[in-house]
Amino acid sequence: MAFEHETPMEFAKKVLNTEWSMDFEDEDQSESDEDSNPFDSISEEGKDFVNQLIRSNPSDRLSATNAISHSWLKQKNDRGIFRRASSRALILNTARKNLKRIQARRRWRNAIHVVQATCKMNRLGRQASSARLQL
Repeated sequence: MAFEHETPMEFAKKVLNTEWSMDFEDEDQSESDEDSNPFDSISEEGKDFVNQLIRSNPSDRLSATNAISHSWLKQKNDRGIFRRASSRALILNTARKNLKRIQARRRWRNAIHVVQATCKMNRLGRQASSARLQL
């Protein structure tokens, strides 16, 4: 998933190395479709547009002129009328919000796992202590 990370330092390293992807895999898919890939609503042309804009080497990135003339921004609807850029921006913004929600849920789930493991370790420690006292 795009810049999936556990710590801020790991995030910074991935950004600097442009190690990211629009692929998405959820380890424990929930019963709802809410956790589907947040990038599914973006067309391949849209993904190509974003990929060309965020390249680490500035000379490899789209120039402003080339970005404006990218085919994703010049899409027409079924009647041959150009779609407004705001509709495509809304799609990208929705994907961003969904991605943030999914990442927040993953952090929350990881925190719960840490608490559960800590509780289990405390329980095991108390059992071991009481077993030593009984001997």
